[in-house]
Amino acid sequence: MPPQKKPSLAPPPRPADLVLMFDRVALEVAVLVDERGHHLALPLDRLPRNPRPSPGDLIRVPLGEARRPMWEAATVERAAERRPR
Repeated sequence: MPPQKKPSLAPPPRPADLVLMFDRVALEVAVLVDERGHHLALPLDRLPRNPRPSPGDLIRVPLGEARRPMWEAATVERAAERRPR
């Protein structure tokens, strides 16, 4: 008789996050850049408010159903915190 599988305690795998770099603000619109260099314009009110992103910061956006960005759950990774010291 084959051994029974033990249930995993690890959380289910999460779809990859969308990672964008905050480039600038132009007329109340955030300009974001993806890893391929494509630009995305997004209303400022869709971005995290605390902390508010600055140029060079990364924005991680979880992907939900059908890989749609869940902007309300986005987080900011400060550029200054990523730089080697």
